[in-house]
Amino acid sequence: MCLHLLSGDDILVGYKAVLQADHNPTNTLYDAKRFIGKQFTVDELNSEASHYPFKVIFLLSLLAGVHYLFPLTVFAPPCVSTVHLSILMLVVENVMSLIRIYIQYFFVIIYIYIYIYICIYR
Repeated sequence: MCLHLLSGDDILVGYKAVLQADHNPTNTLYDAKRFIGKQFTVDELNSEASHYPFKVIFLLSLLAGVHYLFPLTVFAPPCVSTVHLSILMLVVENVMSLIRIYIQYFFVIIYIYIYIYICIYR
């Protein structure tokens, strides 16, 4: 699960975030799920933080990624999963609304074909 933070409120998730990770690694959060539920000391957190390009801070024994755009934004590991799932839910809702529109058009077209068939073969 990868999350890329752009300027403002824009957030990329998934494959698009992975593509942006090469260009701006400090604003790309990943591997957040492996830190959920773990307790860290400051030394353990510092050793883990050396493996990641994004800023890692100690906050009530939680691992959090920080990006430096204004305003300063802090993400705890469960928040990264929540943001990712909420964006995926929006995508699914948009796709389902398009499918619903296509189904409605399908039934209108079927109704028109039936009406034409009845008018022609009466």
